[in-house]
Amino acid sequence: CIDRRYDLLEVLGAGAMGVVYRARQRSLRRDVAVKLIKLQDINVDKRDLRQVERLEREVAIISGFRHPNICELIDHGRIKDSGIFYRVMEFIDGPTLKKVARGKRMQLAFVLEVIDQLCAALSEPHAHDVLHRDIKPDNIMLRVHMDQRLEVKLVDFGLVRPNSAKGS
Repeated sequence: CIDRRYDLLEVLGAGAMGVVYRARQRSLRRDVAVKLIKLQDINVDKRDLRQVERLEREVAIISGFRHPNICELIDHGRIKDSGIFYRVMEFIDGPTLKKVARGKRMQLAFVLEVIDQLCAALSEPHAHDVLHRDIKPDNIMLRVHMDQRLEVKLVDFGLVRPNSAKGS
């Protein structure tokens, strides 16, 4: 349980920055995705303090995104007396593009729809002069609605960075 608000249910994935869980938000009784990010010996050296500043900067940047093709950041925090930070995001009930594409030929119409929605998603951070820096099939989620409409969601802005090369 995270801050008595989120019950961790199952691991969805793990990467270099942390582990993502499907969780239950107690107050609204809905599923969410919780990413736990552990920093070692957080109060020991300046490098760790820079990591904390970077995580806080990323949250500030991501929290400003409002696009239907970007996974929404719902909440964030730090587990008291630990080096564990968490981000609570919209839960996307669907596979990654990597899982869908693995070893399969995809229809051109499907590929074009994914690219179109992905480009639309990238317009939001680019409008704020921000680069994602980790576009890959693992960070593209797919959800099919009841009316068979495909929705593409860009996730994991863990490497987000303000664009310092503006104008180049």
